[in-house]
Amino acid sequence: MLSTTVDDPVDDSTDDTRRAAAELFGGRPGGVCTTANPESRVIREVLSRVGDKWSLLVIGALHDGALRFTELQRRIDGISHRMLTQTLRSLERDGLVSRTAYAEIPPRVEYSATPLGTSLSEPVLELVRWAAAHHDEIDAARAVYDGDEPTTADTDSATDETMHRAGTHRAGTNRAGTNRAAPNA
Repeated sequence: MLSTTVDDPVDDSTDDTRRAAAELFGGRPGGVCTTANPESRVIREVLSRVGDKWSLLVIGALHDGALRFTELQRRIDGISHRMLTQTLRSLERDGLVSRTAYAEIPPRVEYSATPLGTSLSEPVLELVRWAAAHHDEIDAARAVYDGDEPTTADTDSATDETMHRAGTHRAGTNRAGTNRAAPNA
């Protein structure tokens, strides 16, 4: 719900997000993710694990049910055998994935998300949805930052706005050292 007063132009959800961020990451002692909190080590380790590209993809792939190792590797483009093995072991250690070995010939092993892993899959899928919804804007901002032209021919007004904002704040040279013209005001 948007606030209609001039004194408070920020909507309630943005305000709630800011309060939550301050509680988690704020500079005040005792913030959940600050070093003053003895539990922050575990929180940071878990965030590092689930923030890893391969872990997110594994959790997402196991959302619909158990998979064998080779099925999982086929679903996750670009992951090596070794990286998948390491990722599965780490997720199993954190209680997010379970490994079930069947006493058959040939041996069969399946991996599935635990209830804890399943509870993580919804925020992971929401992050994927967000990335899919905003990929054009991100590509446009990267192009402006890198000094390139936008990669899509049909840039919409939201992307134009992103490019304008990025260009306004990043005029001059990019990280590669090439000059960029400042946008017209």
